[in-house]
This record gives sequence, C-alpha cells and structure tokens, in this order.
Amino acid sequence: MTKKGFYLCLRVTQYLALLCIIGLEITQLVFFKRYKDAISFEESATWKDWFESFYKRHGIKYFYYVVIVITLIYILYSLITFTRRWKTGPYRKVIFVDIFFLLLWLAVGFTNIYPIYFDGSLNCDIKEEFKDLPGRLTECRAYLASMAIGWFMALLFLHTAIHSVYLWSHRDKIHAQNEDKNVSYPNPDNPVV
Repeated sequence: MTKKGFYLCLRVTQYLALLCIIGLEITQLVFFKRYKDAISFEESATWKDWFESFYKRHGIKYFYYVVIVITLIYILYSLITFTRRWKTGPYRKVIFVDIFFLLLWLAVGFTNIYPIYFDGSLNCDIKEEFKDLPGRLTECRAYLASMAIGWFMALLFLHTAIHSVYLWSHRDKIHAQNEDKNVSYPNPDNPVV
C-alpha cells in the first residue's frame, strides 16, 4: 500500500470508528432513559437529573461528546480536503493536530473508566438488576464497547501522528521522487499516497 493509501485508510478507519462510537452512545442514552423511566414511573425526572444520573454511572459524558463532535469535524475536513492537501505538501501542523487528538482520546479513555472508582469493576455480568430489565445489559455492553473503541481511536491517532512525522521527515526525498515523476508533493495533513 502506498503512503497516500495508508494515510487515507487510517483516516477512513477513524471515521468509521467514530460512527460506531456515536451509534453506541445513542444506544446507551436510549436504554438508560428507558431504565430511568421504568424505575421512576411515578415521577417524571427532568433531563438534568436524568443526565446527572447517567454521568455518575458512565463517566464524564459532556467531555466525551465534545471530543466526539470536534473529532468528527476534523476527520470530515481531513477527508474532504485530502487530495488538495496531499498535493500541496506535508505540513508540520498535522503532526501537532494528531498529537492533540491522541491526547484528547487518551483523556476520554481515562474519563470513561471513571465509574470504576465507584463500582470497583467494569463488567456486565448477569446481575439481579439485569434480569428484570434486559435493556440494562445492552446499555452496559454498549458502554464497554464504546470505551474500547475510544481506546482504539487513541491508537489510530498515535498511528497517524507517527505516519505524519515519517512523511514530514522524508519530505525532501518524497519531493525529489515526485519531481522526477512530475507528481505533486505529498501532504501529511491529508496523508494518503
């Protein structure tokens, strides 16, 4: 696989993983809302109370959702402008942006394990609370899957940062090869060869 193809493959994989996370987060919200409505059918809980309860069980979701939106915007921008950016260069700023997102996803990973400090475990064994409400088991599994894919996103951003550093460090050699072939200079901001 070429450098351009590898980089594009990493970006597309990041996009697909992010779509999976969004789907899992929506699943968690739907099943948690059903659970809260089922146990408090006498009184209707406000969205604020409901979300604070969700936060205590599933980590710092406000931060997680902000990171998801920012990452989605960046990946879409990167994919849309990929060809133009690949032709104009590698850019050093891409390295820093990828490292920034790597750090964001590491922070998300640690905030997702926040509930372990209260419960002491992160498993979805069949417990008494899951027997009466099977949606709770689905919610728990969606939470764990979302957390795992979040760590995978951190790994993907580590790979894109390493690949961007490689492209930046070999930019003169790549530029010389492209001039011989009359091909434009690759761009690590939009790294796919």
